[in-house]
Amino acid sequence: MNKINHPQSRRTLIVGDIHGCFDELLALIDAAGISETDHIVCVGDLIDRGPQPWEVVDFFRSRPDVRQSVCGNHEWKHLQHVGNLDFPSRAGAETRRSMGAKNYAEAIEYFRTLPLWLDLPEALVVHAGIDPILLLEETDPKLIMGVNSRNRVGFDGLSPWWFDDTRLRLSRPVVFGHHVFPEVARGMRGNVWGINTGAGYGAPLTGLLLPEFRIVTVPTANHASNIRGRWQTEHELHEISQLGWDKIFRFLEKPDELPAPALALMEEASDDFGSLLAHLEKTGDELKGIYKVDDLADQQKSSLFRSIGSAAHFADPFGRCTFKVLQGHSAMVAAKKQFPTPRHLREAAFEGWPTILN
Repeated sequence: MNKINHPQSRRTLIVGDIHGCFDELLALIDAAGISETDHIVCVGDLIDRGPQPWEVVDFFRSRPDVRQSVCGNHEWKHLQHVGNLDFPSRAGAETRRSMGAKNYAEAIEYFRTLPLWLDLPEALVVHAGIDPILLLEETDPKLIMGVNSRNRVGFDGLSPWWFDDTRLRLSRPVVFGHHVFPEVARGMRGNVWGINTGAGYGAPLTGLLLPEFRIVTVPTANHASNIRGRWQTEHELHEISQLGWDKIFRFLEKPDELPAPALALMEEASDDFGSLLAHLEKTGDELKGIYKVDDLADQQKSSLFRSIGSAAHFADPFGRCTFKVLQGHSAMVAAKKQFPTPRHLREAAFEGWPTILN
């Protein structure tokens, strides 16, 4: 995935995270007055959550001369789980199911072609953001795509934003998505445009029209009508990282009662927790096979667990969870004990889950 340069020759509509909201995408294009020959760019996350992920993907892949997207963390996630029968998030599993095998395979091939960033004459387009002190070519692609972004300083919604870092020097504005903002984020210096306003959660879909830098928005068909009084401020949103999992799961049982930014944070936390469980169960099953646990009598199992329990790879929180699964305990119970809140999970998973097996 490399950068793509574009000639200065046409109007451009940059669209925020679409998340399968195809009808809203067409409405936004119409509202912006974009023609068939104008340039349409998405900041990534074409799929998941909305009802028409294939239509969105096919819209972009069918006209690569005038319709392009950078790679978001959701496209990256699908690329990582191509061979997995069970997708670790509900939204991703529904995308795969709704597309069908043929369309999904074509979507995966399209995702492989997506660049990390797009160089436009007026702006730089990325999915999640950039490192304030590194060149793009030197930056971890996962940071640019927003993979594990909720674990990174400047991207986690808890520390000051990357675009307000005093070390950041920009030769032109940066347009990005990924993090859901209640309204377009401009930063303290006004040289960025964060245009993901939560279309995947029933909030507006936003676009930025170039060269005039004019904001265009359209409502989504499933815009929540019963908005909770809570979770409206940045301080309240920060509290989500400290909630216990049972509370988060209860909130997610009534998603229409949550503001879009809060729902985004809770669903991402839930997806992270689901990925943890899948990884724990997979690693636990592999270890059971290595140690032939299912073939041992109870006394032999006890002896085995005493002999391996102090191993270094079982010392950290993930290792302790894995050891519990190896012993036959519930991955859910073990995970909740070792990682009681999303904050604990983020801190432990900064660079992804460790691989116990060599």
